[in-house]
Amino acid sequence: MARSLVFTNSNSEVITFERSPYLITNIEGLGIPSVEVQEQRSPFIDGTTEIDNVIEARDIVMTVSIIAPNDFSNIDTYRRDIIKKLNPKLNAGTIIYTTEGGDSYRIVGTPTSVVFRGKVYGEPFQECQIIFHCHDPYWTAVNSTTVDIGLLITGDDTTIYDGAVINPPDLLQDKNGVYRCFFNKSDAGTSDAMQYYSSNLTSWTSNTITTTKIKTLRAIQLINDSFLVVGVRVSDDYLVMLTSSNGTTWSAVSVITSAISSSPCLFQRADGTIVLAYINSSGNVKIKTSADNGSTWSAETTAYSGVKAYSIDIIQGADDRYYLPIVFKAPDFYLNISTSSDLTTWSTPEQFTASETAVWVRIMQSSNELFRVFYGLADGNTKQAISSDGYTWGTGGSATNASGASAPIEDDNGFIMLAYSVGGGSIALKYQSTPLTIVCDYDVPCQIRFNGPAVNPMVENILKGEYVRIVNTLAANDYMIIDTGLKTVRLIKDDIEINGNAYLDIKSTFFTLINGDNYLSYFEATASTTATATVTYRERYAGI
Repeated sequence: MARSLVFTNSNSEVITFERSPYLITNIEGLGIPSVEVQEQRSPFIDGTTEIDNVIEARDIVMTVSIIAPNDFSNIDTYRRDIIKKLNPKLNAGTIIYTTEGGDSYRIVGTPTSVVFRGKVYGEPFQECQIIFHCHDPYWTAVNSTTVDIGLLITGDDTTIYDGAVINPPDLLQDKNGVYRCFFNKSDAGTSDAMQYYSSNLTSWTSNTITTTKIKTLRAIQLINDSFLVVGVRVSDDYLVMLTSSNGTTWSAVSVITSAISSSPCLFQRADGTIVLAYINSSGNVKIKTSADNGSTWSAETTAYSGVKAYSIDIIQGADDRYYLPIVFKAPDFYLNISTSSDLTTWSTPEQFTASETAVWVRIMQSSNELFRVFYGLADGNTKQAISSDGYTWGTGGSATNASGASAPIEDDNGFIMLAYSVGGGSIALKYQSTPLTIVCDYDVPCQIRFNGPAVNPMVENILKGEYVRIVNTLAANDYMIIDTGLKTVRLIKDDIEINGNAYLDIKSTFFTLINGDNYLSYFEATASTTATATVTYRERYAGI
């Protein structure tokens, strides 16, 4: 396949350089242009310190032969055609370059030089050198990509249980798709440990696990399909457990450790080993394991000792490392995280929330391997921190305004769900779709489109902690387009375009899609199922 360059000027006139009559004989300037290295020098220090690298504007230099052997009349016609369509006074046009391998790329450039070399009578063609100056040095994909962004449901919550509770809930979805919520109620003189389960998130069936008063219940479904629930017995603060083979008939309460404990959490590894973490009376984090589905437990080991721990959670990531977020007690109640590759040696906990007083914590890893830490603040709000690697964390914004801890899961439909206690008086459910994942080679501006009906729509770039939010109500046929490259906001209402900058939330950022992974979520105040948003972008390349 022959290489080709197609130029379209601002008058929509097109000229193609490929074979006859305009043959490309040489082209340069397609790779990475010159780079300005920004650096600084310190007194008495050898060398320099790198600050940044800036790619300069691009010049594409192309040599073309007009194939019209000794036909001076046609050569003149072709020369006039080139000069007319490459008129620099028409400013920049669009260049589509196709390689010999058939890959096509797009760039915007201005023809700044068209030079015809002297035509010697005996030569079979007329040579011409053309220079395009590209202020934006990046090549882009020829066609833009448009994708839908999943909606984060932020409207009215679903009530699971309407009554008094004495502990935060736990939530799981079993292998048959049934949602199961575990908690301890404290109304009408009872204190039963309960399970409410549902297959449709609408109607919930109650199931009493035990009449023993147990707080901070945590539950998992084991590889053998049975269920294991652990918690702290209120009468003595011992760590206890119950099991069920069918999820409705439960064993008697048995003691895991006869010591004061709190904040139990657990998971089962792929090899069948159950890993249980908890805080002892000294505020240290302890680990026990079971290789027989909870029938027997190992001696405890220490995962953390030092400043007293207040709340913990634990998971094993897709990378097989163990992740242990910890909220310390006074004086700060800041959120930290420790990791281990073997459950024996743990890293020093590192703080990853900035000056926020947390009172509980939960961690999960969604199917796209995105880590999410949900944590409760002293003011009753639930927030989340998000990481793609478990080490570098960014805010995911507010998740609920609940006063009790939340239990997060990802269900079979890709929804992130939170069961949480509302003021200690009931259990509610909130859910969102898994964020849209976009992977880019370079930072890329994008266009975000909000389609009505929608109230105060917002798209958040989760890892960057940046968002674009509109403070406005869009009717059914209205839409808004935010261009983060041009930094424009356009409202189309009743087929009339209006400058929409006045509706932009003051803290909004015209964010770019960053090099690497981008996770986007869509928020809308009413949780309307008809509210939609899309993001449109072109992948960029420094050279081809």
